[in-house]
Amino acid sequence: MRHLPIREQVINLNRVLRGHDAYGIAGNFRAVQTLHRFVERYWHKMLCRRSRKGQVTWEVWP
Repeated sequence: MRHLPIREQVINLNRVLRGHDAYGIAGNFRAVQTLHRFVERYWHKMLCRRSRKGQVTWEVWP
């Protein structure tokens, strides 16, 4: 998935996270929110490693 266009990555990540949220247990909001933040940071890290340019700014993201 790392080499797909960013828009396709967004679609795939959202699909996975929605599935995880649907399986969640009531009152588990903090854990779900923590997972979303972790995925966001890790995805940003992986996007920054795709090229030699370095950082990908939030403005570039779709």
